[in-house]
Amino acid sequence: MKNQVLCYKCQKPVERSNKFTFNDGTVTHNDGCLDSVRRIKDGNPIVVLIQGAFEILNHGHIMMFKRLKSLGDILIVALNTNPLLWRYKHRRGVLTYRHKKLILEAIRYIDRVVPAHQASPLSMLKRYKVDVFCLTREWESSHQDSIAYMKAKGGRVFFSRRYKGVIATSEIKKRLLEEAEAEQRYQKAEYGR
Repeated sequence: MKNQVLCYKCQKPVERSNKFTFNDGTVTHNDGCLDSVRRIKDGNPIVVLIQGAFEILNHGHIMMFKRLKSLGDILIVALNTNPLLWRYKHRRGVLTYRHKKLILEAIRYIDRVVPAHQASPLSMLKRYKVDVFCLTREWESSHQDSIAYMKAKGGRVFFSRRYKGVIATSEIKKRLLEEAEAEQRYQKAEYGR
């Protein structure tokens, strides 16, 4: 069929009467592609956004994505690009942006992954017409502009909590480093390398 529009999520054709278009021109089904649209606000799905590096995922991240998805219809993850990681954390990304995006897109609660080129999510809050902006308390002071914007437009700011029993990313990195060092010692002792 000529000029057929495909859903970015499921890659199936979208009829004109069943279409939701994002500001950047991408399209999804308005009636629930993979259950992505359940509640409608003023005729539009409720859009939820969170931004982060998501370098090493743990079950706390998955629990958070599940909770965030329950706050709206479309969960957008603004994934920090590796140049942004370098600018604000002064370190290189562990994985390429493309690989991190592929991993996040496989999580059923996430509807869309978009690149975050700036530390402030303000431009994305505007571009994607976000209704619910999510962050953790550690970012509250540095995202005051985004919080003020959401409150002024009548949107919601949701602070995700830390989940009990979750091994922090910093601890996972520490354990991986210890494991790598132990493997190097073993290789040197066993094979003289």
